[in-house]
Formats: sequence, structure tokens, C-alpha cells
Amino acid sequence: MLSVDDSRKSVMWWTAVGLFCYGIVLVLHFQFHDAYVWLGTEDAFGENMTSVFYFLAGLMLIVAAVKSLRQGGGGVLKQTLPVLLGLFFIFVAGEEISWGQRILGFETPEAVMAENLQGETTLHNLKPFHIDSALLNQHTALNFIALMLGVVFPLMAALLGWFRQLVARLNFPVLQTSVMVWFVTGLAHGQVISKMNPHWANPEVKELIFSIGFFLFGLGYLQATKKKS
Repeated sequence: MLSVDDSRKSVMWWTAVGLFCYGIVLVLHFQFHDAYVWLGTEDAFGENMTSVFYFLAGLMLIVAAVKSLRQGGGGVLKQTLPVLLGLFFIFVAGEEISWGQRILGFETPEAVMAENLQGETTLHNLKPFHIDSALLNQHTALNFIALMLGVVFPLMAALLGWFRQLVARLNFPVLQTSVMVWFVTGLAHGQVISKMNPHWANPEVKELIFSIGFFLFGLGYLQATKKKS
């Protein structure tokens, strides 16, 4: 598999792949809408794959941190941010499938049921995260995270020397520029397509696009760690 990094070859390859895949999403949306809706349906293929991609992204970040630690990568404290980011992705993966609630067949606790808009064991569907005007709105929060991690930080790392030095000192994983296309298309899909044709499937498809980007991010981070060994 081609490396996921900041090289010109990697940027060209993964940008082409990302645009091709997004082209398929648009074809489904405009020509095969039933298939598009299925892709964004609760507990269907798209949401399950979103969970898998987030889980693998988190796992790869944690594995990379452990490998770096074993290679003498500056001690446990230096690996804190990669591990925390990895745990965050694993948390998101769990939220996507309601922590396996429908797979394992356990009931939602009554205290959660009363405050959860979908009656499931999740945090992101609690009422406070669905207030349209609040910054805590789950969709606003996801877009902000995707914008910062997927677009702003990579561009700042590529263009600003002081920012590269800062993230290197903090050992904060910065997404590769070759993966940015997944976040640009995901954000565009969430803002443009959702406005053109509002549908409940749109946010789920957007989340799937983001999750693939984060999966490639984790893969590239793990590849980079292996190259250092």
C-alpha cells in the first residue's frame, strides 16, 4: 500500500482516491438515492463501517505510541497526546454503534433513556448536544473537529515553521496533507448537499467520509513510526 504522508506522490494518489470515492457518493445521492439513504441508515453498513474506521484509527495511534515508547521515543509523558487522541477515536467508534447495545442486546438505563433523543446508550444523542444554537451541538462539534484536525492544522504545519516546532515539541499527531481531501469533501457535503437536499442520511454519510480520513491518518502515523525503527 502506498504510504500516507506529505510526499507529492502520496498527496496526488490519496487526493485522487478521495475525489473518486466522493464522486461515487454524489452519484448515489443524485442517481440512486435509495442506496444513498441505506448508506446513512442507523445500524446499516455505512454506520458500522464508520465505527470500524474510527476504532482502527484510534488503535493505530495507540499502537504507534507504544512502538515509539519502546524505541526510546521520549518516555510515557511524550506519548500522552497520541494516546489521548487514539482513545478519543475509540470513544467515537463506541458511540457510533451505541457501545454494541443492539449487538449485545442490553437495555438503555432509565436515567439515560429519559434524556437520550434516540433512547439508546450514547452521550452524543443526549438532549444538551442537540440544541441548534449551542456550541455543544454534536454536528457543530464534529465539523469543528474535522475542520481543525483535518484542514487547519495540516495547513499550518505545512506553511508555518513555528507551528511545526510546536506540534513536534508537544508530540501532537498532525494529519498528513494527502488525507485532507476527505475532510474538505466531508465538510462540503455537510454544508452544501445538506442544504440542497436536507435528509437525515446526509450527516451519517458525512461522518463516514470523515472516518475514512481519520483511518488513513492513523495508518500514516503508524507507518511513520515504523519507519523510525
